[in-house]
Amino acid sequence: MKHLILIVAMLVASARAQQAGPANCLQLQRVKVDHHLLHQQGETVAELTFKARNCYVVAAAEKPDLAFAAEPGLFVLVKDLSFKHEDEQNPGRAKEMFVSVTLSASLTVPVGEHQLRGIIKYQTVNSAGDVTPESLAIAIPFKVAPPKVEHPWRAEFRDGLELFGEVLVGIVVLPIMLIYCPLSGQCPTC
Repeated sequence: MKHLILIVAMLVASARAQQAGPANCLQLQRVKVDHHLLHQQGETVAELTFKARNCYVVAAAEKPDLAFAAEPGLFVLVKDLSFKHEDEQNPGRAKEMFVSVTLSASLTVPVGEHQLRGIIKYQTVNSAGDVTPESLAIAIPFKVAPPKVEHPWRAEFRDGLELFGEVLVGIVVLPIMLIYCPLSGQCPTC
């Protein structure tokens, strides 16, 4: 049901944009997904770069709103939203916007190519100072791979390092306690 509502909202937004004539102020210029994929039971970061054309994006305390379509087993968190190339003469206006989104997948997300769809709502300012709300449909392509499997020798090596560390700490602490306690008279009791 959520998918249907989001798809209808995207279609309405695109129909309004086509009727209005001029294109959106913001354009999605680049989508970069860390390691180019997302492992099941893992997470990755998608970095989105938006650039404004013939206008500015309002870079005020009220940040743009992002909404993503729900996909079972996929968790989406907006990690960071920042602006660059702000207008020096008129503060609160920017030409670029950067968004970092953390994607986490459970085992229920199927392996293969995916596209996370969403809508970003923001405000623009033209050269005359007119503020207008806009929305832009976005898509983040990514690939889901099977979960990373830890090799047994790595687990054994890690367990051996833990044991070595515990023994080393015991070797260092025991003589200090045997000498310090009788001399200071401040021995801990169990």
